Amino acid sequence: MKNNICVYLILGIYLTVITAIIFILPVDKSDAAWISYTFFVISIIVEGVLIKYKDSDIETKILSIPLWYIGGIYVLIQTILLFTCVLFFDISGWISAIFSIVFLGIVASSLIAFDFALKQIQGTNRKISEKVNYINEIRIELELLQDKVSGKNNKNVIASLCRKVRFSDPMSSEKLSTLEKEILDLVKEISDMDEKTMPTKLDEISRKIDERNKRCLMK
Repeated sequence: MKNNICVYLILGIYLTVITAIIFILPVDKSDAAWISYTFFVISIIVEGVLIKYKDSDIETKILSIPLWYIGGIYVLIQTILLFTCVLFFDISGWISAIFSIVFLGIVASSLIAFDFALKQIQGTNRKISEKVNYINEIRIELELLQDKVSGKNNKNVIASLCRKVRFSDPMSSEKLSTLEKEILDLVKEISDMDEKTMPTKLDEISRKIDERNKRCLMK
């Protein structure tokens, strides 16, 4: 947060200095100069918004380039255009407007594309997290059950199931959601069963896990 405040101060100072230079320069300001100055201020505002994400994770990057770097490049390009229009009075206003709009359009298009990509990434990450949590939940339930039972055979079977679950692919098709729910329900159900009736249920769980893992290979 403190770093962001420092960057905002630098951005404010930069805007103030450039504005002062533009007004102090002893040259007449054409329409092109004022148009480019307007878009220069817009570029500063855009960069100010993007700085909010400066300390965010990799998801706030385009092709591994932080968003605020892209905003900084936009500010630099718009600054160059501004001084070009100020120092060369004969540049037409429409030329300045076209270049400024094109630069803004490129940045806006990049941010729109980024927003779309970010939603896709977040959706994928959410799905991965759900699948990993599912595998972990089954594994933890089985480990707790292993500690609870006293029979050696049941312990060995449960230990084998734990290994099988641990090395299962967490990613699976949505078509397997029903089967996965059945596995989880069986694992939770067996914890309250008498140990004498466990082998049948453990065998059923093992078969369903095998079925799920085989179907995962077909995705």
